[in-house]
Formats: sequence, structure tokens, C-alpha cells
Amino acid sequence: MGSALCRAILLSRGYTEYVAHFITDEWQDFLDNFDHLERSISAYRQGNQNEFKWMILTLFMSLQSLFVVCLKNTDFHNVTRNFCKKKGYRFVLCSNWDAGKVEVDHVAKEVRISTHSRVDRRLDQLAQIQAQLTGGMTEAEFAEMLHSCWMLVDFAELYHRVKSDQMKQFIDSKPLPASPRFDSAVETLISLRNQFIHFVPKLWEISEGHLQTVVVPCLEIIHFLLLESGNINAPEAREIGIRIDKLNSLLQKDYSLQPRRK
Repeated sequence: MGSALCRAILLSRGYTEYVAHFITDEWQDFLDNFDHLERSISAYRQGNQNEFKWMILTLFMSLQSLFVVCLKNTDFHNVTRNFCKKKGYRFVLCSNWDAGKVEVDHVAKEVRISTHSRVDRRLDQLAQIQAQLTGGMTEAEFAEMLHSCWMLVDFAELYHRVKSDQMKQFIDSKPLPASPRFDSAVETLISLRNQFIHFVPKLWEISEGHLQTVVVPCLEIIHFLLLESGNINAPEAREIGIRIDKLNSLLQKDYSLQPRRK
């Protein structure tokens, strides 16, 4: 949704206190992340070794935001956990159920509930849960349960989903092809990102080879999702694809010019 439309909706609903605030969405988040990634790659190629960290972090963020865009379509449940454990039960969100529906299975210790944005439906669900669970559930606990269910799944799970049939949302949709090379690149990217985010005291020698084994394959993943998956319909996609082709060409050229150890 464009920022102008968001602004108009907020104004129409009386949320004037929010109009001056920054508005974004998952696609704008991807565009911003990719712009930063491109600048980091350029700076690193010009000799700024400190940019390697930001190259890894923005590559991770670019992939994550694009995974979300490809999978979400019109249902954000495609990228959220949709379950949590609370009060000894497993709560499961069922997005395709009728609004307000609740089922409590005391044998399986599971509570299945439909999802709906209307407050009256939510209060009705809470009343049903309070009537059927020993000890009931407070409004705060109910809100906390929904918040936990609506948390984004982790990066590895998003990557798994873009390779699965969950990507088949349109007639011409295609999942990311299975590739040991892609899997290895993503696994190493996650490891590098986590080491930077949770940096422990150490002397760390980082291999230049990560440009070829991590950055290039991950850029290829972005290229596929943008232009071949069939799940992205945005005017910027083709232009970003051209920028990725240029980046990969430059990185391949840099690699070919590096001296080889005998």
C-alpha cells in the first residue's frame, strides 16, 4: 500500500496524530534494505573493509523482507507463527475459519481459534475461552497470546517456505529451486549475521571467499524471487534485477583478478 493511500485512510479514520509519522510496508522495507546493500558492496569494493559487516547485515535484511513480500500475498498468516503455548494449551490460529469460531480440545490440550480484526469478535472468542478453560484467561493474557501467534517466523523458516508450495499463490508462481549452493550460502549468511549481531570478544579473520560463496548466490536468490517467482508485481523489480546483474558481474570480475595462493 502506498504512503499516500495510507495517509488518506488514516485521515479518514480520524488518526490525525499519526499522519506526520513515517509510514512504510514490507516492500518499501525491501527497497530500503537493498539500497543500503548496494552501497555497502560498492564501499567494500573500494577498500572499506568495515563495510563487510554492513554488507552481510543488509543482505540478510534484504532477503528477509523479500521472503515476506513473496509469501504474504493478501494473508499475513503465511509468514507468522500462528501458534503459541499458554496456560498448558497450544493455541492455534486458523485463518480460513468463520470469524469468531473457537474450538477447545481438552484431550489434545489445544485451542483453535479463527482470526478476525473486529473487536466484538475477539471479545466473543475471549468469553468462549474463559468459559471452557480452567482458570479462564484475562484480556491481557488473550492479547499476549495473539501477539505471540502473530510473530514473524524466523529467517530459516522463511527460506524454507520460499522453496515450498506456499509460494504457489498465482497461476505462474514458482518456488525457489532447491539448490545445495543456495542452502550453503544462506546457512553461512545466518551464521555470519548472528556473529556480528551477537559479537563476542575474539580476533576474527574473515574470508574474502564469502563474496563468492555467500553474497553472489544470495543476490541470485533475490534476482529469482523478483523476476521469476511470479509473486512480485512491482515496477521497480526489473530495474533492481538489472542492478543485481551488474553487481554480480563486478564481484565475479573482482574474484577473477584476486591473486591465487599456490
